[in-house]
Amino acid sequence: LIRTVRGDHLAIRRKARIKAIAWDVVEATCKKLPANVRAMVELQWWTGMRPGEVMRLRPCDIDMSGEVWVYTPAHHKNSWREKERHIPIGPQGRAVLEKHLPSKTDEWVFRRSDGKRFDRQSYARAITNAAADAKVETWAPNRIRHSYATRVRLLHGPQAVADMLGHANLNQQAVYVEDAILRAKRIAKEVG
Repeated sequence: LIRTVRGDHLAIRRKARIKAIAWDVVEATCKKLPANVRAMVELQWWTGMRPGEVMRLRPCDIDMSGEVWVYTPAHHKNSWREKERHIPIGPQGRAVLEKHLPSKTDEWVFRRSDGKRFDRQSYARAITNAAADAKVETWAPNRIRHSYATRVRLLHGPQAVADMLGHANLNQQAVYVEDAILRAKRIAKEVG
């Protein structure tokens, strides 16, 4: 719900529900994308990252010591709450990411042709243009996260979605953080 004040009263309107995007639409769009943007989309598909998380990805923020890598973004949607975000990267995601890792660990993994980091508008615009070129429905990168959540829920249930997407009550997080990341790593190994 979105609350806005109009005059002397409070107006409430429903926010449109974001729907999952089908793989065939994503795949058709990817064929029209530059390699770096295609990799961003594919990495989101295999990990459930938010668009902002994939845009800010740097090798120094990834623990590459195990079979399942774990990306801990320095800045993310809930960092203002002092909440850590851990994103497991399974074999499919690793295969995408390994092709794009820069030599310097503090550099952005994905950059635009002008060398700057992608922002929400440039990333979304690239996808919108590619979808139009592919003659498929227009879609936004945050829909990939919803597709990921749907797949995880079907395969592993609602708790797995909370673990994989970092959806946890702050009080519960302190109790379940270790169990959550262990389950999330196991699921990432199977899902992507």
